[in-house]
Amino acid sequence: MAISRLSQNTLQNAFSKYNNIWDGRSAVGAMDSLGAYTFTTNSSTTVTFSNIPQTYTNLQLRWYARASATDYYEIVVVSFNGDTAANYSYHTVYNSATSGQVNASGAGSQSSPIYAGWCSDGASSSSGVFGVGIMDIFEYTNTNKAKVWRTSSGFDNNAAGGPTYYYRRGASTITSGSWYKSGLPAISSISIQNSSNTSWKSGTVFSLYGIK
Repeated sequence: MAISRLSQNTLQNAFSKYNNIWDGRSAVGAMDSLGAYTFTTNSSTTVTFSNIPQTYTNLQLRWYARASATDYYEIVVVSFNGDTAANYSYHTVYNSATSGQVNASGAGSQSSPIYAGWCSDGASSSSGVFGVGIMDIFEYTNTNKAKVWRTSSGFDNNAAGGPTYYYRRGASTITSGSWYKSGLPAISSISIQNSSNTSWKSGTVFSLYGIK
């Protein structure tokens, strides 16, 4: 069997294509940043990504967040296109750091926006505790179906000794649901606040990505 030698150009092209896939520039499912909000002071109760490009298949929202509320815990609350009517459904599984108990809840319709996942609160014993989460929103431009989303989120308190109330020690959740507004419009804006509608702490970051 004859052995052929690959030209330098062939090798360069192959490595270039591999590098593009590796860093996300040309792969199926590659992600583009569509914007980010980074808080350097305690400010703003609502973050809104507007005029979302309609050229991607899916969206992904990420957060690193801490609310100003002095509650036992806080929840990231999301709405689409400014819709706060009973056009959302959700179901969630969650647990806390100390009890280890797994709980579940859900709703066929919810008059408030989506309870997307956990963030940390201003009452936690360590000022460095932030909740993190990833929310995937599928086929957000498809006007023939309800918009489906999935989230994974949580936080863990790393303060020495930890707080006394178990939800302040940490929690995690997996949540999914749908937005079924009449007419099934494409998603063009996403608004985010916390469940106490208080300001976001300095260091909070919300990032939105488009997935090809």
